Amino acid sequence: MGTVTVILRGGLGNQMFQYAFGRSLAEKNNLQLVLDTQSGFVRDKIYKRKFLLDRFSLHKKTRLKRSVNICYLYELFLEKIGSVSAKPINRRFYGVYVKETIPGFVQELMETSFENANVLVNGFWQDERYFLSIEELLIKEFAINVPVTDSLRRLGEKLHAETAVGIGIRLFEEMPGEDKSGVGGFTELSFYRKAINLLLDTGKENQYFIFSTKSIGIKEKLELPGIVEYITEEEGYKDELETFWLLSRSRKLVIANSSFFWWGAWFAEKNNLSTHIISSKNFPAADTVPERWRKEWHTLYPHL
Repeated sequence: MGTVTVILRGGLGNQMFQYAFGRSLAEKNNLQLVLDTQSGFVRDKIYKRKFLLDRFSLHKKTRLKRSVNICYLYELFLEKIGSVSAKPINRRFYGVYVKETIPGFVQELMETSFENANVLVNGFWQDERYFLSIEELLIKEFAINVPVTDSLRRLGEKLHAETAVGIGIRLFEEMPGEDKSGVGGFTELSFYRKAINLLLDTGKENQYFIFSTKSIGIKEKLELPGIVEYITEEEGYKDELETFWLLSRSRKLVIANSSFFWWGAWFAEKNNLSTHIISSKNFPAADTVPERWRKEWHTLYPHL
């Protein structure tokens, strides 16, 4: 049996996309899934990310590779000397190298057979079309197992109310420099105000639940007509999976260009088919946002 080895990097949301892509390739081509939990993190001196998927119930046959991948180092060497291929699929002495060369969906990857091959995968793969064929498997393997305390349960019930709007705001304050183009750009607070107005339950007092890393910088600038509650580390929400669970309880959601919020919204849909989601367009690839989450873009982005 061949293998598909996934170079994991980034935060929890990115790692979920990478796992989903690799899991789909493994299932389709009868390969063993190997998660490289080291190579993508050892050079991360700025964000200091680490392997985070171990809190999920991953497929029992998934193997974890806890040492630096020599084949990945070889690919980094080729990049350093300028020998970079623009092709997403490259034959190598060790097998096949699958590289995300530009953000966006690549149909060729869905149509190519990798059966019996040893495949090394490097990219972010932020498009649900890569893994819709194994959607039910992912729902089970990404089951959010957190101790649901009474306070957490009550907050989850509030988020599920018809008058509640969850708002995922990404400030990118951890990213050095002013240029945020690498993540698609910063989503302005004006977007959230406009999107919220499209979700309001008119004639009733609405509640707003703001998910972010911190509330400073938001409270002063984002004025909302109703009850506002902040779900941030400052308010004691330090566990990512607890926050993720709360996002998945939401019935109405407005999200920034964040892979973490993307998955929270995706699971909110699985919990309630009537969930209404509006996403920012500022992901590196527009196709990351499913069409059902961009129905209001003609109103929010009239220039598109």
